[in-house]
Amino acid sequence: MDGIAVWMAGGALIVASAALGLSVWTAARMRWPASPTPEAPPEEAPDPAAALTDAALVWQQLAIDFETLQGDARHSVIGEAVKTAVADWLTQLQEFCVRSRSEADQAYQLIARDIRNQVPPQLPDLDRYNKETRSNVAVIADQIAHLRQVMRGHEPLRGHAFRITLHRGQVLAHYLAERKKLAELKLRRQGRAAA
Repeated sequence: MDGIAVWMAGGALIVASAALGLSVWTAARMRWPASPTPEAPPEEAPDPAAALTDAALVWQQLAIDFETLQGDARHSVIGEAVKTAVADWLTQLQEFCVRSRSEADQAYQLIARDIRNQVPPQLPDLDRYNKETRSNVAVIADQIAHLRQVMRGHEPLRGHAFRITLHRGQVLAHYLAERKKLAELKLRRQGRAAA
């Protein structure tokens, strides 16, 4: 039964990665529509942030999976020292997923606000973001499979499982920092204009 759950989780990760890749590919190829003529009704602006919502869903699902794994670890037959080490590692992975989801949500909100304000959205490098996300999801899937085997007592605890092998995402962090700087600059300019 546990083997089926691992395969289902792996399949879900593959499907989510494929959906993320398709969304990123579609969003990157969308073009901002030309200004509508006065006679034509305004067209619906495409939502290039769909890729970020897919990524946020992947990270949210992984965070939920870690909560389930933590419950399984508490009831496992492994020793207390190993249980503690596994629980600590699961907590670190869960925090990484929650932080990644939060960044995706923030970027999505900024892009959605640009679209609502009818401003061409400033997009992060979605191709690079997709590569970062896929890489980290693959590492996490490997860690999950290893930790499940450890909790069942089928494998010894590998030392490398407790080194952070995930790459802190740079694309959204850079994008959010850049947007924050632009907002601060805009406020300063408005303050000078008012004075």
